[in-house]
Amino acid sequence: MVCPSVYIYTHIYIDVSILFLCYTIGMATFPTMTRQQRMTYGEKNFLKFCKPMVQDMFPGEWHSCNASTLDTDHGVDFIVVNGAQTTTISARCWMAYPQSHFALRWRRTGAIERHLELDSRLAAFQTGGLMSDWTIEGFHYQNRSYVAAVQTKILFQHVHQFYDALPTFQIFNNTDSVYFKQIPFIRIHEHVHKFIGLCPELPCPNCS
Repeated sequence: MVCPSVYIYTHIYIDVSILFLCYTIGMATFPTMTRQQRMTYGEKNFLKFCKPMVQDMFPGEWHSCNASTLDTDHGVDFIVVNGAQTTTISARCWMAYPQSHFALRWRRTGAIERHLELDSRLAAFQTGGLMSDWTIEGFHYQNRSYVAAVQTKILFQHVHQFYDALPTFQIFNNTDSVYFKQIPFIRIHEHVHKFIGLCPELPCPNCS
């Protein structure tokens, strides 16, 4: 699922917690949004700031899976159709200072026992279930976009092997917080495609 924003990262390494400010949006001015509104807002950010960076790598017509079972149950945000070829994509766009890792939702404090995208997609990887073909992580900061893409199965090979050792950070929302596990680019660097630069001006009729 695409993600609209970042507030504070909390990195947890064994017993040492390092809290640092990454990017702050004034909570008084940031509107309270429903889950569907957050998904739509995040999708618009991805289409506007990240898709233009990877358009040449993933040519074709992009179709949103927002709020469909492909999205909510399998983590597929977009289907790209290019002739007879179909590619599925999991996407995330952070409106924040760029980081050098992929991030996957792990736990939510409001329902700590509930398994989020990391565990459900790891289960799909382990059982041969439906997964996206590619995972794209994007950051947009000061008019520049920083985007990385990796094949989802390669990403989850690393998750499967190093699950317990993956660094964790925390995102604070209006009513609760979410813990993410991160997969540093350097751990799978030979498989990561990176795109950095000014975001090209491409038409995005649904992004206004």
